[in-house]
Amino acid sequence: SDREDASLNNANYESNIKHAKTLQDQGKEDEMMPRSTFWAPITAYRFLSLQEHGGDDDFFSSDYTDEELSLRLQHVRQCGKFFGLRALVAFSKEDEYVPDHIDKDLLLQRLCQAMNSENKAVEGDDSAETITVAVAKPLMLENSNHNLSNDDDDVETFISEVAEMLKEINEDNNLN
Repeated sequence: SDREDASLNNANYESNIKHAKTLQDQGKEDEMMPRSTFWAPITAYRFLSLQEHGGDDDFFSSDYTDEELSLRLQHVRQCGKFFGLRALVAFSKEDEYVPDHIDKDLLLQRLCQAMNSENKAVEGDDSAETITVAVAKPLMLENSNHNLSNDDDDVETFISEVAEMLKEINEDNNLN
């Protein structure tokens, strides 16, 4: 995730978070962060959204529990069920922004599980039943970096999978 990469590879991570929180506490979350904070201009709000644990856009962090991932990603399941859509969860095995110690295959599996599973509490029972809805489909791109710029075969695989998913969605919608 953006947060995990920054926390490991940016020596100023903690001070940047502190500065952004100070701006937020002062009601200045739309103020720009110092230029050295991020590779692009960014507001304090957007910075915290990406970089703070639990930020609004901190969706794919490996240190979340399965329950936390499910809560963070439940909107994918809900939109998929409601609109009859699917999500292709493509993950690049050589993504330079994912720390080396992360098991990328396991993380991809956990992300899809979080998007596909729905815990339903059974009334009058302390146990919970898990219902799986096929919304998210995993795709591990074995040789690609973050933006797929280094492996033509993985680019072709990605394009083919997207095309196939769009075809399936179109066919499903034409049946209804």
